[in-house]
Amino acid sequence: DVTGSASPQTALLRVSDTGYAITADVKARMFAPYFSTREEGHGLAAMQGIVQPHGGSVNAETAVGQGTTVESRFLCLPINIPE
Repeated sequence: DVTGSASPQTALLRVSDTGYAITADVKARMFAPYFSTREEGHGLAAMQGIVQPHGGSVNAETAVGQGTTVESRFLCLPINIPE
């Protein structure tokens, strides 16, 4: 499930599943560079490396029997659009 929302200050992207929860050892390393539970990919470290320097955040919540939700918050900057 993918959902999103926005306020004047932030935009939120939430990705959830109802699969198995992430184990404690994987959760402890999931934002480490080059860590992945798959043969390819950079995991969430690449995403965090893009979002955090721009004032955002990436968080993960997981619970056995409920699945996992990863939330990314992005800082919204005001822009001036010429009329």
